[in-house]
Amino acid sequence: MNPLFIFALAAAVLILILLIFSGFIKSLVSRILLFILNGLGGLILLLVLVYVFGVEIPLQLPTVAVVLIFGLPGLASLLILHYGGML
Repeated sequence: MNPLFIFALAAAVLILILLIFSGFIKSLVSRILLFILNGLGGLILLLVLVYVFGVEIPLQLPTVAVVLIFGLPGLASLLILHYGGML
């Protein structure tokens, strides 16, 4: 077989695989971006609550990790725990 034909066939198969998985890759990237933005939004809101409004939630590694991982729902949970006297 001609090496050029083998190269063209391999390139066509690669392009076909990329086209098949492009929807999956776009979905994965959008979910990761949403996860990052949710965490950063929660962190910014936590800092605003602590430094602007004077909410006395301790800024320690566990509290910041909860907010970065779970975002706004994590911050809401921390506020409930704080005002419930458990944090």
